[in-house]
Amino acid sequence: MAHTRWEVFTSHDEPVGLLYRRWDETELITETVFGHDERLSSRIILSGTSWARSEYTEGEDDPIILDALSLEYEPEDAIPSPLVFLLVERLVTEGTDLATPVAFHVIEPSDRSGLARPAAVWAPDADTIEVEIDGLLDTTYRVANGAIIASTHNHGLDSHVDMPRTAAARLHGVVDEALLNRLLALEPSS
Repeated sequence: MAHTRWEVFTSHDEPVGLLYRRWDETELITETVFGHDERLSSRIILSGTSWARSEYTEGEDDPIILDALSLEYEPEDAIPSPLVFLLVERLVTEGTDLATPVAFHVIEPSDRSGLARPAAVWAPDADTIEVEIDGLLDTTYRVANGAIIASTHNHGLDSHVDMPRTAAARLHGVVDEALLNRLLALEPSS
């Protein structure tokens, strides 16, 4: 069963972009869109509880491909950065005690070398989960009723989870309409 998640990026409470995720047991697709011409796409092929391949594209550029088994470490020892969301979501859903940081390594899918950097996730309080990469705060997730409801990203923008059609309506005229329509077409009919 496929899951989708629509988050609207905001700056000063105004919508400026979309963070879209679609995943099932075989892959995670992430689309990050600002305006009509800035688009970052990631596809992570999953294999059991690990990952097998990362494909990353900026705009119309050729994809950067990382095969997990061709890197110098085991796939379960380092994850591509788009998978951090699924890790945090799993920890939230399972009710994991994050008072003590959970350490892991993260790979930026845009880095052709596949360099793994130290990362950690922890909860400074019951409503907040923080992810640090290289010892610096990368993302803060806000949690309510056992679910991630919003995030503050390392570039300073906030994103808030929204229903697909509501998100698309908020982003009308802000991001590419054709892309919004393609993503809406993937949603189950209501």
